[in-house]
Amino acid sequence: MCRMSFLGYLSLLLCWMYCTAERACKEPPPRQAKEEPTERWDKPPYPHGTQVTYRCRPGYMKLGRIVFECADGAWKQQLPGAECRNRPCGHPGDTEFGSFELTSGTAFVFGARVEYRCNDGYRMVSQRNYRDCQADGWSNDIPHCEVAKCLPVQAPENGRIITTGAFELGREYSFGQVVNFECNAKYRLVGSKEIICSSNGKWNSDVPQCQEIICDVPEIPHGYVHSPKESYKESEQLQFACDEGYRYGERADVRCTESGWNPTPYCTEIVCSPPRIPYGNFRPQEDTYVVGDIITVECNSGYYFKTTTGKNTAECTKNGWVPDPGCVQKPCDYPVIENGKLSDSLEYYRSYYFPMRFGQHADYHCNDGYSTPSGRYWVQVVCSERGWSPEPKCLKNCHIRRLENGYFSHNRKYIYKEGERVKYVCNDDYYTEREDGEVTCTKDDWSPPPRCIRKKQCRSIYFDNGYFTSRKETFNLQEKVTYSCLTGFVTPEGQERGVIRCQENGWTPPPKCIKSCQTPHLDILNYHANRTNFIPEDTIEYACLEGYQTANKMPVGTSRCGINGEWSPTPQCFAIECDMLTLPNGDFSPKKGKYHNGDVVKFTCANSYVRVGPASTQCYYFGWFPSPPACKVNARGCGPPPEITNGSIADGSVERYRHGDRKQYECNVDFKLVGSKEIECVDGQWSSPPSCIEDKTPCGSPSSMFTW
Repeated sequence: MCRMSFLGYLSLLLCWMYCTAERACKEPPPRQAKEEPTERWDKPPYPHGTQVTYRCRPGYMKLGRIVFECADGAWKQQLPGAECRNRPCGHPGDTEFGSFELTSGTAFVFGARVEYRCNDGYRMVSQRNYRDCQADGWSNDIPHCEVAKCLPVQAPENGRIITTGAFELGREYSFGQVVNFECNAKYRLVGSKEIICSSNGKWNSDVPQCQEIICDVPEIPHGYVHSPKESYKESEQLQFACDEGYRYGERADVRCTESGWNPTPYCTEIVCSPPRIPYGNFRPQEDTYVVGDIITVECNSGYYFKTTTGKNTAECTKNGWVPDPGCVQKPCDYPVIENGKLSDSLEYYRSYYFPMRFGQHADYHCNDGYSTPSGRYWVQVVCSERGWSPEPKCLKNCHIRRLENGYFSHNRKYIYKEGERVKYVCNDDYYTEREDGEVTCTKDDWSPPPRCIRKKQCRSIYFDNGYFTSRKETFNLQEKVTYSCLTGFVTPEGQERGVIRCQENGWTPPPKCIKSCQTPHLDILNYHANRTNFIPEDTIEYACLEGYQTANKMPVGTSRCGINGEWSPTPQCFAIECDMLTLPNGDFSPKKGKYHNGDVVKFTCANSYVRVGPASTQCYYFGWFPSPPACKVNARGCGPPPEITNGSIADGSVERYRHGDRKQYECNVDFKLVGSKEIECVDGQWSSPPSCIEDKTPCGSPSSMFTW
């Protein structure tokens, strides 16, 4: 056997060392930010086959054993699926009166952040409105929301605060509370009579003021004020007068009230209407005449315009026409005497004797069946300033005649003149035309004609659902009787009692009791009527209380009383129900078979889904509000926020925003914000921005600007 030389061994050693150096590895790879080696590896090279073990950094958890081995100069992972993942923190926790959303990350794991937001009318009282998922769990406590409160208010000077409960000076008011104001006597309210605590913790309006009720001296066209003062206080009176040719409207004195002068003082032009002149005419003829206008009166033949001045004119004055325009018969023309005539000579020479002068006289007599007022056959009348005196006239004569079944009570004379009265009496079982049995002599004879009518009696009768209140069995003609209806029945007029009269043809109207409808008694409706009994065909309107609705889902329902005493349709109110909810890829609570007015439902989305919309909704009479949200895998971002007039976006804007991002607005100087100052990006759309309106703050008294 040959022995290897020293040089051969040396060659083999160098060859082995060279091959080994070629297969060695440098430092192990640093891996990701989540992992780090379990020991220091800072002395390379490392021979083939060397293994390195990794562990997870804080906040991460290991899935499998992470080992790398040096193989042919490169580090290779032994278990390719092993890695460190973000450690989960679990649910961050709900806050009462608020909600949260994931603003960083896609799940509740290390590095994620959730931001909390309070419901409308509530405010955040915690220092931080977010929680971060850290290595040891969620940071800080769950943020807390409490109801928004407004600062205390004080009653205005000369006024007071009106509240539904006891008023506590200096206490704060919660969101939605209302404070009402009223002023003391002789003061009026300037501003809103009520203010409401808004969701932002501020009052929706300033506290009103109470100003003393003062009326300035009014300007009265065509009029003036008697002894005017600088100003008038409430209930003080003012007197005024109108210029010539004008008169006051309603009154010449007015009173200072909270709403101003009452009645309103004004002067209206005095006008005269065209006069109506029987037996004459006038000129000029206009639609209206003003004070000072003059008309000329022209009378028909046989008439004249009687005035003290002797003129035939009348003037329009503030008191009307002066003198009163009218035409009267000239004294003394031929008298036309109905049912009589003048003496034969006057009748024959009529054109010669008439018209007669003052003081002249004429004789007349009446035709058969008529007589003069004095009863004499011949009567002399004299022409006077007022015409014929006494007035020549003939009165109808009415004769006393035999009366069947009766007699005249005063039969000392047998002839009565027109206008005279006499009474007559009827025998038993008969009655007079009038209750007092009096007749009057008229130009057409006796009125009413004297006659005795046989008495007719009515008997007590039985009728359905009612009874006579009197126990008598018979009743005289024209006698009135009261009847009552049984419970649940009324007269045709809707009353519990009725009155009927005994007439020739029986009871008028016939007694009748009909079935009535009673007032509907339901705790869930209001009916609009001030009656308790209703008759058939009566209709009522009713409205359901809050949380209920009529069968046809209208705000007001109607029902008609039927002949059987039942309402048709029956007044009913049903509890308002909202449609059932669905939320794909999410859940909601509470789950109920039916949802009624006032019910509130909260929403959550499944992992890896984002809620687009509100965190809760409430059932109202018109449905769910706000509209339920949707759960989406990816919610769209938004472009730049919309610009507003007279305002700008706080801290500027960028080109793109993520779903859920918020931006705030601010107004320019001398403008104030109306609406929420913050908007939100919701699935590609910004919520409605606020507006900036001019801040018109009232000026104070000018005197307060100077110092003397």
